[in-house]
Amino acid sequence: MTKLNLIAIAVLSAMPSGYRRAGFSLNKGENSPLAVNQAQYDALDADKNLTVSILDDELAQADIGTHVKSESILATNVEQLRNENALLQGQVDTLTKLCEGQEESITTLEKQLAEHVVITHEDTLHALADSVETKSIVNELDVSSAPEELHHFIAVIDDLNKETPLTKKPNCDLLRIDIKGDLVTPSAAERDAAWAWYEDNVLIAADDQDKG
Repeated sequence: MTKLNLIAIAVLSAMPSGYRRAGFSLNKGENSPLAVNQAQYDALDADKNLTVSILDDELAQADIGTHVKSESILATNVEQLRNENALLQGQVDTLTKLCEGQEESITTLEKQLAEHVVITHEDTLHALADSVETKSIVNELDVSSAPEELHHFIAVIDDLNKETPLTKKPNCDLLRIDIKGDLVTPSAAERDAAWAWYEDNVLIAADDQDKG
């Protein structure tokens, strides 16, 4: 829009302030000068609530020129702001994508670290378990090589042997023992197995040591 296709007019409105017509918000009374194109002039002139007159003086034309210049500057500023906004939006989008990528990388690293810690911990436990020999001690005897269910009976045999050296396997009744409030008597097979272990690992071992 240029100065040549704008018309300087004065509009006298009989309507309350804020009355809108042809893109203008008019005050009650005189509104001057207004720079309008032909279509706006026709719309205002056709309104019976308005009195429209064309201004021909130099001051009015100067005002129109100022109005056109202001519109041009405003349009330029708006376009510049739009370009800057588009640039900033592009930068925001780029940063957002970078942040999303970093979050994925951090999550992956945390997962890998957690898995590594778990694996390392398990390996350490296994290594410790392998390096430590598990021993079961009863009456100061290492009975690890004997079945667990024989440990109590071997302990009774050892007590009997300490009281009176044994030369043969004791009766099952002599090996009866209180386990958590229950009196438990070994079967003949359990007695034989406990005696065989005790004889091989304690009695014979002690004789060999004495002979040595």
